[in-house]
Amino acid sequence: MKLRALFGTIAGTRGDASLQCCRIGPCAMSLPLVLQTPRLLLRDLLAGDADALNVIEGDAEVTRYMSCDPQTPEQTREYIAGAILEQAKADRKTFDLAIVLREGVSGADGVDERGGGELIGRCGLGIQRPEHREATIWYLLHPQRQGRGYITEAASAMLDFAFGTMGVHRVFADCDPRNTASCRVASRLGMRLEGQLRENYSLKGEWCSSNIYGILESEWAMRKGP
Repeated sequence: MKLRALFGTIAGTRGDASLQCCRIGPCAMSLPLVLQTPRLLLRDLLAGDADALNVIEGDAEVTRYMSCDPQTPEQTREYIAGAILEQAKADRKTFDLAIVLREGVSGADGVDERGGGELIGRCGLGIQRPEHREATIWYLLHPQRQGRGYITEAASAMLDFAFGTMGVHRVFADCDPRNTASCRVASRLGMRLEGQLRENYSLKGEWCSSNIYGILESEWAMRKGP
């Protein structure tokens, strides 16, 4: 994914987002935000996630097709600080969640005082163009955890949140066509390849193209079934 996130002026961001209205009103939900799947928790980022997240985002292979370079520990701490500020906003625009394994996690709600088990990645949603109820999704995963369906599982939960809780009409993803793993995830989620923008983005000294994948709320509802 090209995006890192959509809040503040954190280095490596791309785009803008605004949220003034949604089905439940601006951010009428409890904190911290937690989404659960059979194997994973998606939860708001915590200050204590910095070391684990930097192991992932400091990897040049992970950031190869992202809009940021490999991150230093300080950059990761600053990024999480920005995410925490965003979490507290009444008009929250961005939902950038840690992906953690549920295995070994105790507690009735599946969250212990550490905020879950091992952090293995991030999955985010940025609400855009509120009058058109549009959002963008992004995801990244620790290389050693790839090939097990974790990202598809996490992104599915995020789409449920987008179309259900937030009342979004359309969600899109911007993938570099050379990032075949990311493109495959979008396809597995039922997102259609809507088109390719050729060399539309100057990134890390080269011109990059964008595959735009999209899915509508009606398509997601049909995919999920009654």
